[in-house]
Amino acid sequence: MNAIKGDDDMRARVRVAIKNGLEKNGLRQKELAEKMGRTATSISEWINKKKLPNTLQFIKLVGILNIEADIFPWLKLEKEKLEKLEKENFFLRNFYSEILKNSKIDEYLMERIKNNY
Repeated sequence: MNAIKGDDDMRARVRVAIKNGLEKNGLRQKELAEKMGRTATSISEWINKKKLPNTLQFIKLVGILNIEADIFPWLKLEKEKLEKLEKENFFLRNFYSEILKNSKIDEYLMERIKNNY
């Protein structure tokens, strides 16, 4: 998986987010590394702006450290897309549920079960 694309500004934002998240959650770099399944060296490289985490690692960071999506505009956009998809999925589930409730499918299946036994 590729690292998050970013310039020095992105590296600085990731650094600040990790440092603040560690402090806010009372974690040390080594503890964060264990929770993420990474080495303490990886965490140190992110904090020291040598490397950026890949997208999946960053998503884990957001979850573990409760990083606010607002400081990463692209993450906020992804969150909004996900929320929209969840709403659409909820609508479709309810729509199909209503169709099934109002159809004769259940009666048909129950009749088939009875006839096979």
